[in-house]
Amino acid sequence: MMLRLQRHAPWIAGWIVASAVGCLLIGQLEISRLEEAFDSDVRGAYRLLNHRAGQQDALLSTLALLRSGNDPSRPEQRLQSVYPQVVSVQHRSTEAAWPLAHLAAAESESRRLGRPVLTEPALSKGRYQLLMGADPTSYVVQIDVRGMVPWSEWPMAADASPVRLTLDHAGQSFVLQPGQTNPASTTGWNFGFTQRLTSASQPFDMVAQRHVGWGDLPWSQMASWSLLVAILLLATRALLRQRTDGQRAHELLRLGQVARLNT
Repeated sequence: MMLRLQRHAPWIAGWIVASAVGCLLIGQLEISRLEEAFDSDVRGAYRLLNHRAGQQDALLSTLALLRSGNDPSRPEQRLQSVYPQVVSVQHRSTEAAWPLAHLAAAESESRRLGRPVLTEPALSKGRYQLLMGADPTSYVVQIDVRGMVPWSEWPMAADASPVRLTLDHAGQSFVLQPGQTNPASTTGWNFGFTQRLTSASQPFDMVAQRHVGWGDLPWSQMASWSLLVAILLLATRALLRQRTDGQRAHELLRLGQVARLNT
């Protein structure tokens, strides 16, 4: 038994080495593929959120030009039919005052900067306000975070994607998609992406994470590779053995002919 094992040891060792190298390469290629897919998806999501944030800045600037604060038809209230993320619109004409002090402070900041500003966001509840100070009417628009996402163009399936994606600001966070991350895990691989939106009025950080565990590796491909290596080695061994047996038979035949000639 020991002699038989010793005879097969080089073949077994060759199978182990070839299988290990192949499986390592297959696993590394899959991890690289998953990382590239993660990077492509989250950058696509980042572009879409940037586009919507810019759209909302333009919306505030357009409202400031309407000069419709005293128009009884309140055309700005019809924005919700065009922009699903708009929850409500408030305005303040020159002779009126804001009901809350933080709005008055935000208007002063908006006038100083000449652009919309963020006013005490409730990001953890999925809402935030943008204020644009202008004459003769200033406006405050409340935005629904989930409504601002163009889900029809979203590069991931929000409910099924393993990527966790949040918007963060000043210690508050809103989960756009829960993902399947496990940051506490000490095994596997973690991919991450953090970048701030380019809109100065909406300085939210888009944070994306994905955890790839051992179960995400292509074990079926690895098993198939190991089986293929075993088949190739067995076939090679059989061919070599057949060749050796043929050479031995030919040598025996030659010796028999020599013996007959001697006789």
